[in-house]
Amino acid sequence: VVKERNLLEIIQKQFNLTDILINRRLKKRDINQCCQRLLDERQHFLNILTKCRLKIDKNYNLAQNGTISIPWDWSFASNETL
Repeated sequence: VVKERNLLEIIQKQFNLTDILINRRLKKRDINQCCQRLLDERQHFLNILTKCRLKIDKNYNLAQNGTISIPWDWSFASNETL
């Protein structure tokens, strides 16, 4: 729990998020893996996620309140751009 909370705080600070949420049905291992991958690839996401509400979930989604949901096992091909 400490590692998960610490990673979530780091993600929130690194991306200057207004909030970070998680789907509590996800395994802590999967949440930690997702957070670590976001940190490793932050140069790809910094412009998109800055000042957003981010939710780590099971699917991609953009909610009416502006929350951006990404799946815990997100991926993009090397030739894709965001």
